[in-house]
Amino acid sequence: MNIILVIIAGLIVFAAIISTKRLSGDDSLKKDERQKRILKDAALTSWQVIMLYAFIRLMNLLPFVNDFIDPSKIQNIAFFSNGGDILLIAIIGYFMGGVTSYFRYS
Repeated sequence: MNIILVIIAGLIVFAAIISTKRLSGDDSLKKDERQKRILKDAALTSWQVIMLYAFIRLMNLLPFVNDFIDPSKIQNIAFFSNGGDILLIAIIGYFMGGVTSYFRYS
């Protein structure tokens, strides 16, 4: 059963990579620069949001900041305790970057 889940996850990642390459216009004749800029900005925003999230998590180690943010409620969920929180933050950052870049370059 686990091998089936690994194969399905691999296919999903492969499909995401292929669709991103098609959207970026790497294989097209037009080489749409607008789409490339939008996806590049989306990827950069995603990394920036991940870094901000990591900074907030590291700040949570300080005793005076620990009272403001309580991650124990969220970390009790298995998805978030196994790295799903970083995946979710990355997807949100990518979506935010794509939307803001789309409106910037429109």
